[in-house]
Amino acid sequence: MYANLFGIYPMLVQGGECMVFHDDAPKPKMDALSAHADLSQWSVAALEERLDLLNAEIERTQAMILKKKASQSAAEAVFKRA
Repeated sequence: MYANLFGIYPMLVQGGECMVFHDDAPKPKMDALSAHADLSQWSVAALEERLDLLNAEIERTQAMILKKKASQSAAEAVFKRA
């Protein structure tokens, strides 16, 4: 099949319906932080990068938990004095 002037492959007719195929169809996005990503197609380098991102996200989350606990403790201390 050859692309026409508009960059679209000729239409295929199946079961009375027309389908158009584009050269520039978006590729599926591999979301590195998705908890349920299909990892079977990822390279070792991509998996290592994902692990680095996840570890950084864990550290960021732990830091936020500590910050919120400190704020909560400070607020409790203020209201206990009153």
